[in-house]
Amino acid sequence: MTTMTATELKKALETAEIFSRNGFSREEYIEELLKFQHFASQLILDDETARLDEVIAAVSSAARKNGATATPDFVTGIRGLKAIEKEIAIHMSGKRAEDEVAHSLTFVDRPFFRDFRNVYVADQETETEIDNVILTNNGIIVVEVKSAKHNITISEDGRLLYSNSESYHNESIGDKMSAKRRLLKARIENALRARGLDIPVHIDSYLVFVTPKHLEVTITDNFCKEHWCRRGKLQHIVNNFISDVTYTAEEYAHLAEIIEGLVCNVRRFPTELDLPAIRDNFVALYALIIEQPAVNEVEPRTDVKVQPAQPRKAAPVEAKKSIKRNILSFAASAAVVLVASVVAVTAAVRSAS
Repeated sequence: MTTMTATELKKALETAEIFSRNGFSREEYIEELLKFQHFASQLILDDETARLDEVIAAVSSAARKNGATATPDFVTGIRGLKAIEKEIAIHMSGKRAEDEVAHSLTFVDRPFFRDFRNVYVADQETETEIDNVILTNNGIIVVEVKSAKHNITISEDGRLLYSNSESYHNESIGDKMSAKRRLLKARIENALRARGLDIPVHIDSYLVFVTPKHLEVTITDNFCKEHWCRRGKLQHIVNNFISDVTYTAEEYAHLAEIIEGLVCNVRRFPTELDLPAIRDNFVALYALIIEQPAVNEVEPRTDVKVQPAQPRKAAPVEAKKSIKRNILSFAASAAVVLVASVVAVTAAVRSAS
């Protein structure tokens, strides 16, 4: 473990600008979480590739040796580390799912097609970020990516339930997808009007589930009001997508420029976690584990006396001589029996001749 004082640690975290603010875009947030994980892993385990759960285990072990696991600083510090660990798991799972969807879309084969990722749209009351905006010459597809490791049920009121009971969130997926379509359409139409263009904007949407290859995940739709598919079907849906509009090459180019401008409009969202507080709590936790245990907390060591090995006693001389006589007597008897057997066999052979 890299050794530094708590003051030095706090200075190092501030210098590296780790958890120094609360507003991030999604990509920035993932980078910030991983930066903290790498820093803590290098500090505690001398291995920046280690995971945060390994850091938590090492810190907990050190705190137990110091008798500090019941202190408020330990409880608060560990709680913060576990919160960051959970955030990393959630956001990395989501990012992997989005990356898999983006990879699937590389197999789309149609002349007019573009995929825009992480598009931010808002109005005076609502704001949202769209995972993928797919532009074709027959319209636009809004994609919402969901990573699913358990069976999924879309309830009658539109809530997504995993393991058929626990809700992802209380918002109806119908309301959520409707808001994404509405906000995107309004932004594009406003931009078209600013250019003096009258181009119809057709927007459809799909909820795309990404499931692990080694798991069989069932999806039950009791809502039946939103399109959805599994990741492997998305490229086929895009390839065969049609609508009542067909854009010319010039119209398609205008739409691509407008959507590309929305991608560049990065929105930084406030985080639910108080990251600066978690950073300071980590410093206090570190101070606990670098302290040496008090003398009266160390149990006195009890030395176990080991009895020296007893040398083997040599057999008495008379016993050795007796054993030798028995061996010679047995050998002589065996020789006599062998000679008698040979003589008998020889006599039998001669009489037979």
